[in-house]
Amino acid sequence: MFQAQLYFDGLAHVAELHKGGSCSIQHVIDGEWFEGLSKPFEQIAEEVSFLPFAEDTYLTQQSIIPFKKRCVDNVCKLGSYWVDLDCYNVGLSKEQALTGALKIISDLSLPKPRMIADSGRGLYLVWVLAKPISTKKSVKNRSERMAAWQNTEKLLIDAFNSVGADPKASDPARVLRLAGSVNTKSDSTVKYWQSGHKLKSFSELSTALQAIQPDIKPKAKPAKQRTPKKTIYAVNTIRNRYTLAANRMADIQSLSTLRGGLLTDYRERAIYIYAVEAAYFCRERTTLLNNISQFMTDCLYLGDNKYNAATPEKYIKAVLDRCEIVNYAAPTFDGDARYKHRTLTIIEWLNITELEQRSLKAVVGSAEKYKRKTHKRRISGVKTIEEHLYERKSNATNNATQARELREQGFTLAKIQEKLGVSRVTVHKYLKGTV
Repeated sequence: MFQAQLYFDGLAHVAELHKGGSCSIQHVIDGEWFEGLSKPFEQIAEEVSFLPFAEDTYLTQQSIIPFKKRCVDNVCKLGSYWVDLDCYNVGLSKEQALTGALKIISDLSLPKPRMIADSGRGLYLVWVLAKPISTKKSVKNRSERMAAWQNTEKLLIDAFNSVGADPKASDPARVLRLAGSVNTKSDSTVKYWQSGHKLKSFSELSTALQAIQPDIKPKAKPAKQRTPKKTIYAVNTIRNRYTLAANRMADIQSLSTLRGGLLTDYRERAIYIYAVEAAYFCRERTTLLNNISQFMTDCLYLGDNKYNAATPEKYIKAVLDRCEIVNYAAPTFDGDARYKHRTLTIIEWLNITELEQRSLKAVVGSAEKYKRKTHKRRISGVKTIEEHLYERKSNATNNATQARELREQGFTLAKIQEKLGVSRVTVHKYLKGTV
């Protein structure tokens, strides 16, 4: 079906995405899904070497924190983008879908995907970064990086919608079939081929996609035009609902640290609010439940047995119901059935104090926002009203003195007005001493 440069076996597939990182292998056995913990590349490579032609085997596309569950919150590196083409859903053969996909890539001037795969019933297009972007929790702008990636992934799937792009296959913790494994639904081996080069920068793909999205615009008035340093680590900062959701998730985790390491009060509310925000990134029930379970384990006090991290669905039934309504599809942000809460509501529900808000990024009230805005203005050189009035009075006094001196020297009112750059009326006031 596809003539390409190189065929990837299972080990080469894992190395292409995760060499030097960590990932997890998932299996479907007798119709039941089995989740495995993330492991370092070396251990996964050894495991894959014993899995030639294993049935229904899947690989995480992003690096997951070692020995943790597969969930959005445990994604520690962003190293790829992908599109899962379920061409049979739009009445296309795999050959027709591939032809259409390549035409879309050409028409939109997108970089070629690093890998193209025959998944059995459909196709995968996978773009791989030459240098993965860290999203460890210690990274200062982790939320912005996650939001930028999710926004680009959504635009990518929208661009390939006509050839059967699956909108549910778009969360960072997603798995795709492993090269060399067997798809039992089609009774065929999953094959990956090399197609293009790795992406040189995090924004290379998003720049091309945003060019066809008129609603995504840069800031109207950039602060100051500077020549940016050429680096492959640059991240397009996009402020949207993904950014807000990621920041809120991080803030609720930070709140547990501020309150002694583990939340002992407002736990049910914290679980619910965290789930509401995590739902914007998760495209399947399993990923969302894994994310909530990990949050409960890391951030809540569970010693009193009132909450069980193994059964998070008990506490977020309303959130799961809303996600089922939209079938876990990517959010539209306009009329979407997912819950949306005001920041003030979250502050009131969790009783977040002004002192705690100083350490948070997004869950802050109007008073804290005003303080931050004022601080930013002072740093940029904007004076306080007192400083402005003092400077204005000082200038007026100096101008009045200069006006009288010029008048004594025989200058006309017009000349004085011209020299001082003020109106004729103001010159009169200077000479009369009323200013």
